[in-house]
Amino acid sequence: MGGAIFNDAGTVSLINSTLSANTVRGGDGYDSDNASAYGGAIFNYMGGLTLDFVTLDGNTVVAGNGANSYSAAGNADGGAIYSLGDNPAICQSGGNVCTTTSATLTMNNSIAANSSGSTNDVVVSAINGGTSTSGGTGNLVMTQGGFGGTVASNANPQLNALIGGGGIWNVMVPKAGSPTIDAVACDGTTTDQRGVLRPQGTQCDIGSVEYNGDVIFVDGFEN
Repeated sequence: MGGAIFNDAGTVSLINSTLSANTVRGGDGYDSDNASAYGGAIFNYMGGLTLDFVTLDGNTVVAGNGANSYSAAGNADGGAIYSLGDNPAICQSGGNVCTTTSATLTMNNSIAANSSGSTNDVVVSAINGGTSTSGGTGNLVMTQGGFGGTVASNANPQLNALIGGGGIWNVMVPKAGSPTIDAVACDGTTTDQRGVLRPQGTQCDIGSVEYNGDVIFVDGFEN
């Protein structure tokens, strides 16, 4: 669970960040729960998770198989984010430091898209009578289950492939015509993940990268 981040009843805040090409794979156990795969990029268990101008694209969840013909295969969902609330008493069992009463997801101006192996990019759920809340505005979420925030678009974000190395950040730059471009009001975040000024157009772009016609180098060197 959580191909990049597993938040166990803690507090995680991400801004101007890209999580891509992460994979969660369930085991081949006798219990279908043990064979399940949730949260290809982030699994949030009874924690507080806040995202602002974050790109979660191209992450994967793969359910495990049953150990034999008598045990069921696992489930797989939440290719980008799985936020799970639980009964606080169960969260505290085994000496786990769990002072929270619910799972909370706040997602603003962020992308969750193109996950593999799951029905939904974002899942907000609860078990054992627990609670899980979610909110936020200005997001591009292609598919979701239980997310209570505002989805500005569910279209494909049309991002270039993940690039990195050579002294630059690992980013996914929007292609020309992407629905992320000039799509949301700026919230005081003045630069993108690369340090490019926001906005480059009439409004800010959804996700970690502000489109400026440049795919590789911040200064447009390749042009």
